Amino acid sequence: MKMISKMTTAAAVVVATACLLACSKDDTTVDDEIPFLQQWQAGKVVSQETVDAFGGADYCFDLLEIPDDVWARMQGGSYKDNPYIARSDLRYIKALHWDLDGQIHTGEMVCNKRIAPDLFIILHKLYQAKYPIERMVLPDVYDADDEKQMQANNSSCFCYRAVAGSTTLSKHAQGLAVDLNTLYNPYVKVRDDGTTYIQPATATDYVDRTKTFNYKIDHNDLAYKLFTEAGFEWGGDWVTVKDYQHFELKDFNINVRFATIDQAQKLINNRSSYWTTMSQANIDWRLLTTGGSAATLQDRAVAGVKAFSDSEMEIVGDAIFNISQRLRQIDAALPFPFEVIFVKGDNSELWGDDAYTMGNEIYISQAALNKALAAASRQAFYSYVARQLFFVLARNSATFRRGMLALIGYRLLSEPVVLPASVSDMVYSNPCVNRFDNSAVVTLNGQQRDCLLLTRFTTTYQQAKASKEYPSPFYYMQEGYVPLDELTAFFPVYASNDLYEQAGRNTSEVGSPEEVLAVNFGDAVIYGKTGKKYASTDIIDRIIGYLTATW
Repeated sequence: MKMISKMTTAAAVVVATACLLACSKDDTTVDDEIPFLQQWQAGKVVSQETVDAFGGADYCFDLLEIPDDVWARMQGGSYKDNPYIARSDLRYIKALHWDLDGQIHTGEMVCNKRIAPDLFIILHKLYQAKYPIERMVLPDVYDADDEKQMQANNSSCFCYRAVAGSTTLSKHAQGLAVDLNTLYNPYVKVRDDGTTYIQPATATDYVDRTKTFNYKIDHNDLAYKLFTEAGFEWGGDWVTVKDYQHFELKDFNINVRFATIDQAQKLINNRSSYWTTMSQANIDWRLLTTGGSAATLQDRAVAGVKAFSDSEMEIVGDAIFNISQRLRQIDAALPFPFEVIFVKGDNSELWGDDAYTMGNEIYISQAALNKALAAASRQAFYSYVARQLFFVLARNSATFRRGMLALIGYRLLSEPVVLPASVSDMVYSNPCVNRFDNSAVVTLNGQQRDCLLLTRFTTTYQQAKASKEYPSPFYYMQEGYVPLDELTAFFPVYASNDLYEQAGRNTSEVGSPEEVLAVNFGDAVIYGKTGKKYASTDIIDRIIGYLTATW
């Protein structure tokens, strides 16, 4: 076996030539098949004699930087231009594999360089054990169409695509997941409406895992043992979905990028839909003026961005490191996006708030960083960063969001609720919570009602300014319930005790279920069960239990 050798092909040719001279010139099978190995044509069947003539199986395994011809094949198919994964992040593996009929095949995989050495060794061990793999070629052979390659029972790794049945980018898009014998080990998900999604669609006979059939992966399977020993997790062990073909690196890392001023301004402008869909009431309250425009508010955000200092990047980096270490301690590999981008500004577009999130971006204020740098202990800052990461996770993973909401009695709805204009105009446009798609049954005036939990302004800025009382915008913000069967009704959050019975009283931030969970999540991750005095410990226990059991 060889790893990252630019001389591999030439060396193999020399060995093969020498071995061929010792073989019979009438051995046409060997003569015909040797080019498959010399030029590495994946998907070909070769004889044991050909492998021996080439110098043995070890000469048929190689780990390389992506060759030019392979890179050309991937363009527009398994590889699409993106800001996350570059050619230099990927590696190409040549490997032999056996099928059920005892034939040897030439195979190939592209993977992330982080898993390349482990995957290389695993594939070699599977070959040595004559473990059956029917096909192992790049997804591009099947037009990078996941359904096509699964129906062909192809095994592969890197493919820049979304998770089956969703729009979320998968671990395959990072090259950190391997799908093995895909037809016989399908992806299975029960939808909210009770129907079952199966991929590939032709794999219905293999959903029942109590049956015995070829290529089946279970806990006794050699591939399962080798991958899990190398730090991968098996999709067959997942709770909310089953992905029996899937092994992915259990990743505790959080990839962070600090935006430059130019990058930050572009990010804000790319989020223009947030600003342009904001109601006039929200704009006026943000600008503390009457008749302001979304463009003015957006320009304020752009003008407020700043560059991070070395000490500021260091303290945020320390927070990320400590959060990662705590997640590793509780064995929770959470579904973070490719990267989390920190943007520094004055946050004057949100009254100078310490931080807020949009997508995978965390907008942190100069004031919050100054306070953290001056603090004797940084635990509170670490918890606050973890709180922002909760919003990032909730935005990027419906599975994570659904599971966390369930901890406090909320359910994820199939579609966001569209509020009447008379209501939505006064609802606070929270950048951390961009949709109303979850509800819970609460007791209001003795009746059980399915409700949203949100925050609204009780009056317009103009009306508040005209009154004699005007302490701050927060004075005019009210948390409360909106029943799904009466969207124009509003009940203050104190009208029901149900939320507090489910979520406890660790926070006064109860403007949405996500805000309640974010505070508790941040504390649970950093302080654990005993590192802080809580008003309510039960929710902390449940969060840690969920993270450990599910992720």
